[in-house]
Amino acid sequence: MSDHEQSNDVTHYVAPVVIPDERAVTPYMFPGQVQLPSASPGWYPDHNSGRMRWWDGLQWTERFAPLPVPQARKESSTAYVLAIFLGGFGAYLFYLGRTGSAVTMLMLTLIGAFTALFVVGFFIVGAVWIWLIVDLFLIPSYVRQANTPIAQR
Repeated sequence: MSDHEQSNDVTHYVAPVVIPDERAVTPYMFPGQVQLPSASPGWYPDHNSGRMRWWDGLQWTERFAPLPVPQARKESSTAYVLAIFLGGFGAYLFYLGRTGSAVTMLMLTLIGAFTALFVVGFFIVGAVWIWLIVDLFLIPSYVRQANTPIAQR
């Protein structure tokens, strides 16, 4: 069927499939016009305002949302540098978003340093170093997990 097709002396207008665009939306329909599905409802970038705007499937609404902020990607090299130079303090774990483990490692290091006078602290610091050595092999998987969006986890 073409854009204008004669059938029983009645002209039928076929609406084109429309990508959400302010200029392409018209509230008027001609008699006999067949409305084809347009772009699905959802959030689309609004180039005029620099925000996301809701398309309800037929027209733009007045609902706006901020553009998504791209999340900074974590790097393995940065994590390794932090682990080698500040590993006992859990700096690489803070960097990778593993805050609970980082606080635990930091507290064990501090407790071990203060109790080293009583010999027991050497065992605590030794356990932290073993933990650090094991984590050196696990850093690539920690980085992958930190770079995976929460929705995909």
